[in-house]
Amino acid sequence: MNTQARRGFWREAIALDGSVTPQVVPQVVFFGVLSGLICLAAWLAGKYDVDISLAVTPFELAGGVLGLLLILRTNAGYDRWWEARKLWGGIVNQSRNLTINALSYGRNRSHLVLRLSGIALALGN
Repeated sequence: MNTQARRGFWREAIALDGSVTPQVVPQVVFFGVLSGLICLAAWLAGKYDVDISLAVTPFELAGGVLGLLLILRTNAGYDRWWEARKLWGGIVNQSRNLTINALSYGRNRSHLVLRLSGIALALGN
């Protein structure tokens, strides 16, 4: 559990200490400058009637293939998550049933109940 006090969204979003921001900012600046240079080159080429256009078809095909790949990976990840959720629900239900039976038939009930709840906590971590 996170023990740090919340400081508010904008303070945490702008914070540099313990953040990924110092690692990301140089890449963001580099690609921002690169895109600015590309826009400048396109503007200059348009001003002097130079054609620097690219065919769109390869990018459309690559976009479609990458979209399908992303969908398949997302569905596979969701299926794994759903299967884990079902298994975890089964563990919780079985430990609950075992605890109910232990409370019904056991002598040292509190000690056993603590051990049974510890099983689910240990598996969760």
